[in-house]
Amino acid sequence: MALFADLFTTSSDSDSSRRFVARDMIVSQLKSKNPGELFRPGCEIMIFETMRQHTWFIVSDKKLYCIIDNLRDNGPKISWSVPLSQFSSNVEADIIAQNTNNSYGLIGVLDRKVRKFSKSLYSADELKDKLARLIKGAKPAARPALSRAEYETV
Repeated sequence: MALFADLFTTSSDSDSSRRFVARDMIVSQLKSKNPGELFRPGCEIMIFETMRQHTWFIVSDKKLYCIIDNLRDNGPKISWSVPLSQFSSNVEADIIAQNTNNSYGLIGVLDRKVRKFSKSLYSADELKDKLARLIKGAKPAARPALSRAEYETV
């Protein structure tokens, strides 16, 4: 698992006053670590939110990333990533989301580790649909050829 916590340093490793890293900063760091990938505005979905952890799905033109920002850690880390080329033409079939209780549900993507999602943010169907739309819109065959500047402003 690739960590990029070194890019989000705090005053000490056990600094309990660390705050969550902002969405745009997480995307910016992914861009800097993956210069060959394009990240559209709105390419991210916060799927899980507690007082101690945020979990994000972020989609580039090449990969889907699962990012965990746990306040007990030094900073956000990449839990897993999957190339978009591994998704079938029926992206919805590659994503399984289910409600488990009143607070959260579970979402699975291909063979990657299942993650919790907050039902206060999305229902299972809403999250599955939103993620499928982001993946379909980012897959190279699903979009016209754009320059990097055009792609990042869409």
